[in-house]
Amino acid sequence: MKTRQMLKRKAAQLTDAEVREVLEYISIMESMRAQAPRLNQLHRMREIFSGEKVTKSLQTSMSNIAGQRAGS
Repeated sequence: MKTRQMLKRKAAQLTDAEVREVLEYISIMESMRAQAPRLNQLHRMREIFSGEKVTKSLQTSMSNIAGQRAGS
């Protein structure tokens, strides 16, 4: 049985409450996927700032870039 057919069969057996729960879960996963690139970027920046002594001008430049991206 193909995956889509199996999913369709299982979905037909769910209650309305279970369908709402699955849709909410999918929505959460989509939201997390959309946020992942931004979170990865912030994590890399935190590693840079905390791992080594960085010159003040480099810190300022990176902060400005982060601020510009956050505003878009």
